[in-house]
Amino acid sequence: RWYLDSKSEYLPEKTVFRHSVVMAQIIWDAIGRVVVAARAAMKWLQVSAKRLAKADLPLVYVNHLGFPLCQFAPNTDLLRIETQIGGRLTLTIKTELPGVSGTKAASGASPNFVHDLDSCHMFMCICAGVAAGITHFAMIHDDFGVHACNVDTWHRIIREQFVLLHKGDVLADLKRQLEEMNEVALPDLPPTGSLDLDDVCNSAYFFG
Repeated sequence: RWYLDSKSEYLPEKTVFRHSVVMAQIIWDAIGRVVVAARAAMKWLQVSAKRLAKADLPLVYVNHLGFPLCQFAPNTDLLRIETQIGGRLTLTIKTELPGVSGTKAASGASPNFVHDLDSCHMFMCICAGVAAGITHFAMIHDDFGVHACNVDTWHRIIREQFVLLHKGDVLADLKRQLEEMNEVALPDLPPTGSLDLDDVCNSAYFFG
């Protein structure tokens, strides 16, 4: 977005895509150096999803709350039809083919797993909030809101529920389920760090 707004001041015209690709790789490498553990977990999820896809197996597991999830990324074939109907028109028809796409499975595994954890956290927070007497919520993905009079209680709840959710090794649980359900051997998990999750409860800026 920055590039689209500012490209004329920094780089030649008509190079949006080419320079965006270069900058995307620079940003991606920087993220890997700053959030090392997150990148390692992402890599493990991608490799595991690809290994399952090779055996035509989708990513299926039961999350922390007992809700079953399935990421099915089928192979597809695209047929493009170009015609003239009141001007040039391109029609794209997508046909589902047998098997699982390793590329799609790998690209979706990490964000979908994170979204699942976010949804678990939200659900747990709402339940704990209701138990604490909070009855009004404004929730959008990882954006949580309550009335101002409940903010202090809410800040405590979202931290406590986050710690409760992640106290168990969520990646280890996922690995165990995938191996048991599919009778496959997945790669070893990346090493865990030294973060004391309980410190989250004392972090003023952990959650906005």
